[in-house]
Amino acid sequence: MITTTAKTIVVVLGMHRSGTSAMTRALQLFGVELGDHLMPPSYDNEKGFWEDLDFYELNVSILEYLGADYQTIEPVFPDLINNTDLSLYTSRAVALLQQKMSNVSCFGLKDPRFARLLPFWKPVFDALHLRVNYVIALRNPMSIVRSMAKREGFSYEKSYLLWYEYTLHSLTQTVGEERVVVDYDRLIQDPLYALGRIATTLNLPFNPQDEAVARYQLEFIDTTLRHTYYLSEDLYLESGEYSDGEDEIHALFELASQLAIDQMDVNSREYMLMLQQHNERLKSKKMIFRYLRQTEKGFVE
Repeated sequence: MITTTAKTIVVVLGMHRSGTSAMTRALQLFGVELGDHLMPPSYDNEKGFWEDLDFYELNVSILEYLGADYQTIEPVFPDLINNTDLSLYTSRAVALLQQKMSNVSCFGLKDPRFARLLPFWKPVFDALHLRVNYVIALRNPMSIVRSMAKREGFSYEKSYLLWYEYTLHSLTQTVGEERVVVDYDRLIQDPLYALGRIATTLNLPFNPQDEAVARYQLEFIDTTLRHTYYLSEDLYLESGEYSDGEDEIHALFELASQLAIDQMDVNSREYMLMLQQHNERLKSKKMIFRYLRQTEKGFVE
């Protein structure tokens, strides 16, 4: 068995446009290495993605093999991954992680697709005996759906559904793991508080007086790049239009928001029951999601 004992990997999870780039860049303040093959900045992410291109390309390939991509409306349920032979990709993933971590003790990974592919990646992390930490980026989905509409032309309905899946799977697939939920808006408003929470929760070294921290706040935390800011009450009023029955979108955002301010015990029976209920709701809509996907691709006769 291959081993990289005592090495740590920090995986940043979250829906696209939820602040994962800002949080991944912050990992460098804790001594986390991000590699030297990063996706370059673009017009819609001027500060950079801080995302390793090799893992990005591998995740794209895995999703394609599964008949999906980052924006397919049908969720990538764990059963699909667990019941598909992905051994070829597993060997590639192990080799890639070995290479990236050969000379580092702590490595950071970010690609929103990880939220869909954790059932694939977690056994890879286990095979390498890595200590795994998760940073889950949370942002009011009202901001996300507007950003996705501008960047991708997605309808609000589609982006709300994607946010729900990405966020729910990020929370569900990390149960029992070392993780911290970070509110993007809080990171922008009070960076030192958010950074301190990450460091404390994940037991990472952090000196708030370090010059690098000041540079991060000055150069990377740019409020002008946050084009929208909404409250939970705003989401409650809007998301009811896109939910059937109980407002799942607002309910999940409220649940994650409690985790982001440490107001709920992640090991409590109440929390586990709420997650289970959300998962059951998502699974109950499998046929609807499949139909929507076929409609989106023009397959319905």
